[in-house]
Amino acid sequence: MTAKNPLRRIGKQIQAIVPAHAANPQDSSLEARVIESYEDVPEIYQEFFGPHRSKGRKFPYAVITPTYDVSGESITGKLVCAINHNFYVLEKNENSITKICYPIDDIQSVQVIHRPSDLQIKINGTTNLGLPSTSTFGCSKTTDRLFTPLFQQIRLRIVSLNEKAPSRRTEKLDRWKDLNTHVIDMARHCLLPGETVIESILQPEIRAGLFSSDRVFRGTKSPTHICILTDKELVMIREDLSLGKKNKPGSICNFVPLPKIHSLALNETGGNLLSISIHLSNGEVFEPLFDASLKNEVEQFLTRTRERMPKEKLYRRD
Repeated sequence: MTAKNPLRRIGKQIQAIVPAHAANPQDSSLEARVIESYEDVPEIYQEFFGPHRSKGRKFPYAVITPTYDVSGESITGKLVCAINHNFYVLEKNENSITKICYPIDDIQSVQVIHRPSDLQIKINGTTNLGLPSTSTFGCSKTTDRLFTPLFQQIRLRIVSLNEKAPSRRTEKLDRWKDLNTHVIDMARHCLLPGETVIESILQPEIRAGLFSSDRVFRGTKSPTHICILTDKELVMIREDLSLGKKNKPGSICNFVPLPKIHSLALNETGGNLLSISIHLSNGEVFEPLFDASLKNEVEQFLTRTRERMPKEKLYRRD
């Protein structure tokens, strides 16, 4: 009897929920879809999945993403899946495929850009060949939940979904519930079962000063953003101002596994502002900006984060 795959089960549950979202028929070409079995695999990818052809072997959770253009950028379709603690990104090139293999422990960060009609995902890590690499793919908002089982492995390093996973403790975000800010809604959307909120800090929009010396409006210096420390990762979410104020807001979400944080620093930038420098082990740097009035909260956030950073180099799989 074939063992049940918990990731496949939640994938089917997600698919059952998807139709409840308000969908635009013209977006159907942007939808991602789950591959249920070897027979559903497009021919060009079948050789890769050959070892999983046996009916007695569990078929991995795999998702096909579409090819589409957005904001002047072409996002190519991919097949993505996780097998034996490796994350694979396959892309067809005429009569062949390009395969990128990321050992999950070597993925440094995940970025998800949410727009009103679609989302774009970027994986940043080191391949099984020891080479730095990034992979980008996306789909319509109506099928974004299909990636949850993969995020469960990539972001949280959880191979099998625990149906009794601890509460996300999103009540720690309730102190901002009256602000009606998009980043709080996105935080509740992005946090996964299996992680617990430890600390969070919200910074409303920071403007560079309404008027300079010549009374010319200088615009926004930093959009509304939130930093969330969980027991598994550091989550940074900010409003995407590229869409303009008249449009429904988008967001840019960055997820960093705690073992990938190399160092943290607090910097006073002047002008009643300060920033956090978050350095990852691959050299990537994030620098969220805060008002100086939040210095005590920022220092507490840094202290709680340092307590959960690895004290020594973690064992690395071959």
